[in-house]
Amino acid sequence: MIIFPGLYCADTAYSKVLIYPKLQVSYKNYDSCTNKVVTFINTSTTTYGSINSALWTMENDDGTYDNKTSIYSVTHFYNKGDKSYLAMLKETTTKGCAATDSSYINIYISPPQLPVHDTIISAGTSYRIQPSASVTDIYSSFKWSPSAGLDRADTISPLCKYDRDIKYYVNATTKFGCSMQDTLRVRYYKGPDIYTPTAFTPNGDGLNDVFRPFPVGMSKMEFFKVFNRAGYEVFSTTDYLKGWDGKIHYTPAEQGVYVWEVRGIDFNGKIVTKKGTVVLIR
Repeated sequence: MIIFPGLYCADTAYSKVLIYPKLQVSYKNYDSCTNKVVTFINTSTTTYGSINSALWTMENDDGTYDNKTSIYSVTHFYNKGDKSYLAMLKETTTKGCAATDSSYINIYISPPQLPVHDTIISAGTSYRIQPSASVTDIYSSFKWSPSAGLDRADTISPLCKYDRDIKYYVNATTKFGCSMQDTLRVRYYKGPDIYTPTAFTPNGDGLNDVFRPFPVGMSKMEFFKVFNRAGYEVFSTTDYLKGWDGKIHYTPAEQGVYVWEVRGIDFNGKIVTKKGTVVLIR
């Protein structure tokens, strides 16, 4: 090969390269509480083309992940707290740009119901609503309504003294903003008496499963009996703490109306006898 000094071959080519503005992936959400639906709102932007696909990756309670494909917003449900969960959004545009954003969302435990129960007290006396100390530490604010009969409506344990039956509603909030709503009924009686509900639901859910009398100002319960409409005795006890669980010889009784009778002796030695009906609901 012969090379002649000073001689060379050269060529040049030109082309255009288009650089699209960066796709900015972002979304908006807020820390929340267990057993609530959390919404993630897509706030991504692009100045050239348009977003044509979105893949949300949401962490579940058990460590697995769900994928969702909405380009606008998605919702997710969390059962466990206090815990942080990963959320990630990956998007592409019609110009082929792709980007990803991720963050953690904090889920706090929703507060439990107040461990207080409906109560019956003597007219003219007071009743201190007093949940356990361990529950008191969970909440940061309280609001009882109506405030009638309460010394304070902004505390977990107000003093209640009123002249008639009343139903209170309470809204309690934790320091993380998780809230709880509950109710409390206070009934006032005049003189010793025996109270009974008008219906019960023995379905095993732990609520109103047992039909029993509520003796107030009584020193002794002589008997409490329940009969079917044919007059057959289906339950009997002399223990005021016991009640009918809605069964006849271990077999669930039919839904319907039953007759009851109760007799006790009040603290003055007077015999108090009451009769009535109750509806068994299934």
